[in-house]
Amino acid sequence: MSRRQTPVNISRMNTRLTLVFATILAFVGAADVSSPSSAAAPCRDRLGQPIKCVQPMVLKYCRDTYTKEFARCGGPHVERVPPPGH
Repeated sequence: MSRRQTPVNISRMNTRLTLVFATILAFVGAADVSSPSSAAAPCRDRLGQPIKCVQPMVLKYCRDTYTKEFARCGGPHVERVPPPGH
């Protein structure tokens, strides 16, 4: 035997669903608000203020540590150096 729900029970259920939905939206909205600020300025100075990120220069050239001549990268006694003129 099934009970028929009265309009009062349906309205109470709608209120609960609305509150649950509003709570979920509040949490999702709070997460969305915090992510763009961290994505916009992931680099910070020593005081914690957001600054523009500086990408490290890619060192494509290598030289021998003994003769200081340019050499192939990956060999023994070879270090990466900035390009000539920098």
